Amino acid sequence: AYLKEVDVVLQVLFHDEDGIDADVESLIEERNKARDEKDFARADEIRDELEKQGIVLDDTPGGTIWKRTS
Repeated sequence: AYLKEVDVVLQVLFHDEDGIDADVESLIEERNKARDEKDFARADEIRDELEKQGIVLDDTPGGTIWKRTS
């Protein structure tokens, strides 16, 4: 979270290409909500959808992070 705040100024670590990053973050939020509600089928659907887009999720103690595979 700190790096994202710093990168708002520097804009070297994270970027938002035509809202793609915002869309990924939105899907991650939806997935986390589904997991909280124990709707694991929906959570898995979202993970699969993101993987098809080249996005890999990593659930950490600090929250879910993502990275591009390509």
